[in-house]
Amino acid sequence: MISNLPLGRYRIGYSADGFLPIAAGSSSSVDVYVESGRYSQAPSVIMEPTSYGTGSGGGSGGPANLLVTLLDSATGEPIPDAVVTAGVASATGYTNGVYSLMVPVPSSGSVPTNVGLGAQAAGYDPQSLTPREVGIVPNQIVSVTARMGPFPAGISGQIRVAGAYQSLLSTVEVRVNGISPSYTRANVTASGAFRLTVPASTYGRTRVYTLTFISPYFNLAVVSGVVAPLGGEITLPGEVVLTPIGVDLLGSVYTSTGLVPSQGTVTISELGKQAVIVNGTYSFTGVPTGVRLTLQAVVVNSFGFVETGSVSIVPTINGGPFMAPTIITR
Repeated sequence: MISNLPLGRYRIGYSADGFLPIAAGSSSSVDVYVESGRYSQAPSVIMEPTSYGTGSGGGSGGPANLLVTLLDSATGEPIPDAVVTAGVASATGYTNGVYSLMVPVPSSGSVPTNVGLGAQAAGYDPQSLTPREVGIVPNQIVSVTARMGPFPAGISGQIRVAGAYQSLLSTVEVRVNGISPSYTRANVTASGAFRLTVPASTYGRTRVYTLTFISPYFNLAVVSGVVAPLGGEITLPGEVVLTPIGVDLLGSVYTSTGLVPSQGTVTISELGKQAVIVNGTYSFTGVPTGVRLTLQAVVVNSFGFVETGSVSIVPTINGGPFMAPTIITR
């Protein structure tokens, strides 16, 4: 709309990239009369695409066939139902993930001409599209793979482990099925709180995710059926409980005189687990790995006196039972 024009008769011309201009006063231009107190409606015009000159090879120039494969930058999946534009051309339907556009080329010859590339789709940020420009040549087929990022949403929650294993929370990795870790940017704090980014749902598409919690020291935990919000952030309703990976532990105990104790026990102080010493040996099952534990032995020696001794260990997974150092009591 053009406003604040003086009263009178006007001849209107038009110009646009990729089309022949319509000069004011030419046979294709239109006349409009501006009168007091009313809007004047200009009649519609039809603009012709730019005519193509003769190329260096002498052939007539024509439009380029641009094939655009449009992918989700977070999932790598094709983006359906998008509007893809290149210069003055656009396409809304795609076949096997490819949008096909016939793009007028505003130059002749075989030298590539750069045109702007754009795309819009529900749930995606058009400003994230890459590339934003593509080179085309008259009468040639050009293929390009473009990527566009979905609008983000946040998912947060709380991981719970036994108190002795808080130091291992830094080893926990949160993964989301089908989403690149570089996009989710999952983070677990020292207290077990976590947050990650996922593509948001849209009014036409509900996105459902499975979260996997991985650590060399905890058993795998999976939370499925997590629905991404339309935007903002959601918090999981319950805690994600991780249980330590356990190994069998074997060890032996000798008294200060180098003899096998007649009786006694070994306790894992941090866990409160206790095992009876039999013929100088003891064993535990399901001992967590990756944390420092204290083995405390209490025995009766051959003279009937009580002796004690202890060792510190950090159990590891090595394909068999973990062998603890020998405890010598005093």
